[in-house]
Amino acid sequence: PEAIKGFYEGQRHLSDPAVWRAWTVPILAWSGFLLTLLFWGYCLNTLLRRPWMDYEKLPFPVAQIPLEMTGGGAVGPDREGAVPFWRNRLLWLGILIPAVLQSINSASQTFAPSIPYLHLKPDDSLNLGRMLENVHPWRAVGYFTLAFYPIAIGLSFLLPVDVSLSCWLFYLVGKGELILSAAFGFNDAGRSQSSARMPYIMEQGTGAFLAIALLSLYATRHHLVDCWEKARTGRGPDDSDEAMSYRMAIFGGLAAIIMMGVFAIAIGMTWYVALLFFLLYGLFMVTYTRIRAEVGLPWVMAALFNPHGILLDIGGQGRYMPQDLTALARFEWFELDYRSHMMPNQLDGMKIARTAGVSLRGLSLALALATVSALVGSWLSCLYIFYTYGATTANVNTWYATMGKVPYDLLQNRINNPAMTDVPRVLAVLFGGGVTTALTVLRARFVWWPFHPIGYVVANTFTMDWLWFPTLLGWIFKASLLRYGGVHLFRAALPFFIGLVIGDILMAALWTLLFLVLNIPGFRTFPI
Repeated sequence: PEAIKGFYEGQRHLSDPAVWRAWTVPILAWSGFLLTLLFWGYCLNTLLRRPWMDYEKLPFPVAQIPLEMTGGGAVGPDREGAVPFWRNRLLWLGILIPAVLQSINSASQTFAPSIPYLHLKPDDSLNLGRMLENVHPWRAVGYFTLAFYPIAIGLSFLLPVDVSLSCWLFYLVGKGELILSAAFGFNDAGRSQSSARMPYIMEQGTGAFLAIALLSLYATRHHLVDCWEKARTGRGPDDSDEAMSYRMAIFGGLAAIIMMGVFAIAIGMTWYVALLFFLLYGLFMVTYTRIRAEVGLPWVMAALFNPHGILLDIGGQGRYMPQDLTALARFEWFELDYRSHMMPNQLDGMKIARTAGVSLRGLSLALALATVSALVGSWLSCLYIFYTYGATTANVNTWYATMGKVPYDLLQNRINNPAMTDVPRVLAVLFGGGVTTALTVLRARFVWWPFHPIGYVVANTFTMDWLWFPTLLGWIFKASLLRYGGVHLFRAALPFFIGLVIGDILMAALWTLLFLVLNIPGFRTFPI
């Protein structure tokens, strides 16, 4: 009770023995689970690295920024004789634009309200849906906002034009589906629940998420078979330059999933529910990593129906025992929000190391040390903040305590209102998977096919609500430059758009540090 009270109310010193008596066992148990989960993701990345980087040559847009910054090379229309990276005037112009814009907004919202605020981030004034609230059926478009994130515009410029085109175009197609559903009366009052959910946008996104993972694994099947042969017999592809041996990746990954399954059983989950949950989670992480490697958007949400949603909201809560539902709720903390998950960051690190000529085995050691250091630092910093200021006091952002309750609020509803399999939702998931498969086949068969399946995937999540317009701008800039100026003009303009990314991140960091030094609440300078 003392530790709980101090956690929520604050005014307790972290060195209090009562605090550590309460926290030592949970910290050790969940740290072991988290490290196992991270290792499992690293094993999957080791198996996927070669086919994605060396065979398919995915662009890894996010990794390109630090490679350009630290490569010691030059950016410009031609590599030979071009201006060194940090001396390129277009680069500094790109940095200057978000620096000025972020500074104006930070000063306006923190120090001088008389300074005009520039609407770069989505707010009510940029929500086009408000203009259509009283216009049937156009009001069905719902939340439909503009945004002018410099970082999103810059990264969108690095994307292949078919990917950026597909992202914003399929998002608009989804809005068109909502309007048509309202026009045909599917969402009218009194209609059945199945009709009211039309056009099942988020379910389509869930099916697309699963399809991308399955199609990606199918495309690498020959390589995975070779890896298995190498792990089993020692004969097969050379893995001396990989992050770990294929034997370690396969048998270590299997050991990790067994250990996580044992952990799940220990907290009350049935073994087959645990197995199904982690398999679905693995598929979601493969898709999320694929999106990062191929699209590199700065802010990506997973499908609304994550493995929890597939098992419970679509599969039906009534099929599970209360202890299964309770154990699943204890896993929802790492599965509720995918915006900064493990595998995409690990694979970006592998891409950077591989391109820069850094040993992947050395990278593995560096990542292991960084992971353990970050884990210890995170526990200490979070507990210090909560025990000093109080998790539910006005001194701490309410997001933390609110999100901490979400899994258990969902659990209460699932136990009190159990439902069986939702067949229309299952069909919508299959439809989304079918569309993704069709787009993949068409793209593989026809060179001229302009639409990319990844665009359909991210368009049917919450990602494009904030990013569709910056992605559209990045696509317009790149497509126009390539069409009318060719690759030469694209290379000449590239430093400017890299500067937009660097400047947005840099100013967010500097203003945040200033607010911390001054110990004042400041404008949320985060780029997204």
